[in-house]
Amino acid sequence: MTGETDNTSRLMQVVVLATKFCSTVENAAQFEKEEFVRDMTEILPELYLGFATLEVPQLEEGFYTSDYVDEDYYESMRRGMEGVLGPDDMYLDASADDMKYSDTPIAVSISESLADIFQDLYNFVWAVRETDGAVLNEAYTNCAENFRGVWAEKLVSVMCPLTRLRFHGFQDNY
Repeated sequence: MTGETDNTSRLMQVVVLATKFCSTVENAAQFEKEEFVRDMTEILPELYLGFATLEVPQLEEGFYTSDYVDEDYYESMRRGMEGVLGPDDMYLDASADDMKYSDTPIAVSISESLADIFQDLYNFVWAVRETDGAVLNEAYTNCAENFRGVWAEKLVSVMCPLTRLRFHGFQDNY
């Protein structure tokens, strides 16, 4: 029983982190660039740990979270972050999937990477919220599978330019 309670407590901590990330993305246009970058470099590593170290509950097949983020909302979030980051939104990434077709690094958008992560986390948070936590394990499992298959590498990749911005400055400061 204690193990189950501990796991539920840790899952709720991940929900809190995911909610914080989503709120930061939703309110990006209200942040100064430095504040937004600082918050992202603090939240993203915790999210990575929350999804990489927590045991994924084994569930019956067939549970899928609803899509709460439509294309317009996704674009709105992406544009809000792009507006805050300005010329610092784009970075070169040699680990991008398209790199296997190129011998030069690929230009990648921080805001697009964060919007991709946002979409999955927002669906996770809202599935838990709408059911008052009744589908916590199911929603976490679905999100954790997407983390492992889709956005874990994206999260790690986007940390590099965000870290560079946080500790080495911004293009509009040159």
